[in-house]
Parts: sequence; C-alpha cells; structure tokens
Amino acid sequence: MAGNEAEEKQVIASYRDKVEKEPRKNHPKDDFFKRKGQVWLEYDHAARFYPILATKKAQSNFAVGATLDGPVNPELLERAVNDCAKRFPAFKVKQKRGYAWHYLLENDAPIKVFPLEKAVPCPINSKETNGYLFKLTYGENRIEMIIFHGLCDGNGAIEFLKTILLAYKRLSGVKIENTEGILDHESDFHPHELEDSFVSHYVPIKLGEIDFKKLLGGKPYRIKGQLVRGFETDRLVMDGAEIAKRAKQAGVTFTSYVTGAIAYALDKYDENEHKHNYVIMVPVNLRNLFESTSLRNFVTFVRVIVKPHSFDTVEEYAVEAQKQIAEEASKDKMARFISTSVRAQRGFLMKITPLFLKQFFLKLGRLFTSSRQTIIFSNLGRVAVPKELGVEYFYVNLNASATNTQNLSSVTTDGKAVFTLTRAVKEKDFSDALFALIEKGEI
Repeated sequence: MAGNEAEEKQVIASYRDKVEKEPRKNHPKDDFFKRKGQVWLEYDHAARFYPILATKKAQSNFAVGATLDGPVNPELLERAVNDCAKRFPAFKVKQKRGYAWHYLLENDAPIKVFPLEKAVPCPINSKETNGYLFKLTYGENRIEMIIFHGLCDGNGAIEFLKTILLAYKRLSGVKIENTEGILDHESDFHPHELEDSFVSHYVPIKLGEIDFKKLLGGKPYRIKGQLVRGFETDRLVMDGAEIAKRAKQAGVTFTSYVTGAIAYALDKYDENEHKHNYVIMVPVNLRNLFESTSLRNFVTFVRVIVKPHSFDTVEEYAVEAQKQIAEEASKDKMARFISTSVRAQRGFLMKITPLFLKQFFLKLGRLFTSSRQTIIFSNLGRVAVPKELGVEYFYVNLNASATNTQNLSSVTTDGKAVFTLTRAVKEKDFSDALFALIEKGEI
C-alpha cells in the first residue's frame, strides 16, 4: 500500500474536493404538480418501477426512526403528523393506476398512528393507513416511520420525520426557538421540494447509447442462511469520532472505511475460495452534486466490486473502495446516469405499453433474475436537530430480500454513529463479525 501512497492521496484529495453543484437544466413551473386543483404527481424517474414490482409481501419499504428522551404520547403524535401533512404534499398522497404508469393523488383522509411493528420494514396495508404510503408508529421512547421507497429516499424521509418531531414537541409544550435545519410545519412548502430532479437535470441522450448490461451488473457473492418471516434487526451505537479517526489514518472517508470493513468482514465470515466478487452497493446522494431541494428520490448507487480475499487489511479494502467510489461517483458519470434513467423511460414502447403488461413482463423477468449486489451500505451522514427535541439518535432500517439477505445503514446524531443491519436470515454470524470490526477495529 505504501508504494502507491502518492496516487492514493491524489485520488482521495480529488474525491474530497467540494465541487460546484450543477444548476438545473429544466426549471419546473410553480403549478407543475396541480391537476384540477388537486396535488397530482407522477412517480419520479427513480421510482416508477417500485409500484409495478410491488406485491403485498414485498413493497420496497424502508424505515426511519428516532429514540427520544422520554415516552411517546400517541394522541399528540397523531395530531403532530396531521398538522405537518400539508407542509409535505409529496407524502400526503394515495396511489392510483393510470394507463401506462401509476401516479399519486392528494389524500384528504386523516393520518393514523400505530404501535411499533416487530419486523421492520414491514409491508404497509393501505386500507389500514387510509391510503397513505407510509406508516407512523410509536412505542415507549421511539417514533418510527415505515415508508414506501416510491415516495422518497432516506434523505426526504428524515426531513419529514424531523418536522413531525418538531410539531410533536411543540404540542408537548416544549418551546423551541432555533429550528435551523428543520422544515417548519408552520411555513409554506416550495415547489422545488416536489420536483423530479432527474427531469430537472436531464440532457437528451440517444437510446442506443445506453449500456443496459452495465446497468444490470454481474452475479455477486451472496450471504446465505435460513430465511425468516419478515426481518431481524441488529444495531450498534458507538462514538462516531472513533471511526472517523481510523478512516483519517487510512486516508479515506467514513463511507469508504466502513465499505472496506464490510469486505474484510465477508472474508472472515467465509474463508473459502469464491468465483463471485463482493458487490457492495453504496448510495450516492445526488443533491451533493446537482442543484436540488427535492424531498423525493434523488439518489443512485455505485458498485464497489472486489475479489474475495484480495487484500489483507481493512485499510487496503477501504482505499480500494475509495478509488472506485471516486471514479464512479464523478459528476460526469452521475450526469450521464441521470440522462440514461430518464431516456430509458421516455422510449416509445414505454409510453404505449399499458400498465398491466408492464407488470406482467417485469414480474415474469424477476422470476429469472435476482439482486445484483452482496450488500447495500447506505450512510445518511450527520443529522442535526435542536437539543430541545430530545432526540438521542436517529436510525434507518433498509429493506432486504431472499437473495440480498443483509443491508447496512449508518446515521450520525450528536456524535453517535448508529449502524443498523437488516437481516432476512436467522443467522447473525456476519452481523456479529462486522459489528465487532466496526466497534473495535479488529475481529
């Protein structure tokens, strides 16, 4: 590793440089989401296939939550979320079927709250939630929201939850002067919060230029085990400064260090030789590269692909992860991905093919394909809120599946790094190995 030190530092420096955000190519009109006086939204271009592929048991849901400094009052919580709903029209919707795609229509029904679910993120029964595509739950000192990925990514969901917490604390009699970093429910929303930022940053591209094979990726190494009903959750809360220190010593970012730890833990979990590579999917928040205040989906993934047992230390895996993320998450490549996503869905066949045929062929194709990653690692970064909200920490539960059996998230609140691993299998050997490595720096 020392022989390539100069090259590694150059790659890392370029990755850390703050780049000027790319301005919008297309500006949405202020009334672009209104139809006959109602809020009417198309699914954004990152989410159009989520409702098509969804079933009653598998809905592409995830969960965001917060632990508080005291027990939760469900009556006040229900008042709080209903007070916030108009401030977030992208969430105050119900799903409808169109000719070619599903769409979202304003929902005037009251929002209900429910006791915490045992297996998270669980499916959402829209009849139970009055048509809403999220489910707000509570228990002891926790507030948790299960939400359909078609509505938003983790960043948008956390913004919504922060505002709910603000409204809840105000109803509880807590005076909060500083609301910096929170969208105040007593203010008006901005139309740009509802935009499809993929369209706003779209540059025309020919359909023939799209590399569909690269989009799909190859077959990865899989973490196997006995499938459970629903999901299991493992959580680690520790001092984020300790991980940041180790990452700095290795010359990499927090995300790259943990990605390296995942690869190293996979080596220790399964010491046999494998022909399939580890494929670690790392979400990229496109708001960091492109001008956007959208509360909907504006993320994509990069694949960190490494051969099993190709390095001897976490640090070496982390440096390799850093190189790949720096290359794949460049602004130029992300801009091309945005244009590819929009162009692929604007093709003539996509426009004329009715929804029921899309559902048939996509679900048929799903029978013969499976997840193209070993694991997802999503770092939501730092979430800052006023101390008066009484938040101990935030956390995120990602979805998992029969083939993509384990996924990891991290959120940092007031110096606490919270890692949450969602398992679809009974065995927690990998989870134990990974958390021991993250917590202590060694297994």
